Amino acid sequence: YPGVEYRILRILSEDGYEMFGSAPGASYELAPIYPLVDALERQWPVRVQEEEIPKLYTANMYNAVSALGSLFTACFGLFAAYTISQLISLFVIPSRSMDPTLQIGDVLVVEKVSPRIR
Repeated sequence: YPGVEYRILRILSEDGYEMFGSAPGASYELAPIYPLVDALERQWPVRVQEEEIPKLYTANMYNAVSALGSLFTACFGLFAAYTISQLISLFVIPSRSMDPTLQIGDVLVVEKVSPRIR
């Protein structure tokens, strides 16, 4: 039924043996995750052949989308790190040259944007 979420209870091969993954000719035993209205109730679980299940995308499409998603995530992370490095910097005070205002080991966060605006 459209809009109903199902749990796969078992995947069976053509010979009737349980399988861990999908294979051509396999059948799936399904049951709804939550109780249905009376009009949709039937004897559960139901067995559905793999050929009857609509495929949204192929394995190659899934791999391509996964690779592009990973590439986008990596590029976005590098871009974000570069942008932040252009906006702020961290400096650690290494010596007593600025006593008593700054102590050894103090960390300064320097904002770099406002000097460029003038």
